[in-house]
Amino acid sequence: MKPVRQCCVHDHDVLSSLALLPENNMRFYTTSHGARCNSRIWPTLCRYCGQRVFYFTCDCGCKVFFDELGAPWPKHQCRGYLNSLIETYGREVIERGMAVMMMTPGIESSYASKVQKAYEQEVRQPAPKKNIIRRDPVHGAREDVVGIVRELIDDVNVFKRIGASDNLFSRAMLRSLAKAQCVQITIHTGALASADNYRFTFLVDKQLLMQQSIVKGALIRCQLHSLVVPGWNPIWICDRVRSPFEED
Repeated sequence: MKPVRQCCVHDHDVLSSLALLPENNMRFYTTSHGARCNSRIWPTLCRYCGQRVFYFTCDCGCKVFFDELGAPWPKHQCRGYLNSLIETYGREVIERGMAVMMMTPGIESSYASKVQKAYEQEVRQPAPKKNIIRRDPVHGAREDVVGIVRELIDDVNVFKRIGASDNLFSRAMLRSLAKAQCVQITIHTGALASADNYRFTFLVDKQLLMQQSIVKGALIRCQLHSLVVPGWNPIWICDRVRSPFEED
């Protein structure tokens, strides 16, 4: 018998709502989302229409894009986004998820107030760089992080970046990245009203970005590993990059 998973429920996006259908063995809780389930919201851009949206996620496994912060928490439903869901999951599945959305409660007012104030502050005055902690790579480190793209540098020379000569040893250490067309990306991980805001700068093979609409301001999920070699500049290397909404 499969274990019964637990989840609190709210005014979900379609896919989060599907997890609440009876056949998916989820228990219903009527408590709204907020600090208790580690709710997080990032301002970002819709990859299909380019509109400013707000991505919500929490430890319950819920994922949703909102058009605005605060009640009635309007969900983003541009044609491109909905068509992508239908192509992936089928119209019947999406319609069933929408039916569940109509029966679920919302987000804690106290949490909503915090993120609204944080966003207003960010619009008026972005967080000072001193409040953003740089995460440097250390030997053997791996990270799975979600963050907003703050900088994109195309066609980076990986050998100059790490301060190494182009020889057999460095190519062996860099593996496929030695032959790749590299892009350097910097992301900030801090969600609205979050005390923690880290900066990661990493190299990624441009081929990994071909299926993604990655621009400054976009929210992405990255799987990183460190490359630390004596005499070189330590770097993060990205093994996978995708939308945080995509399933593993």
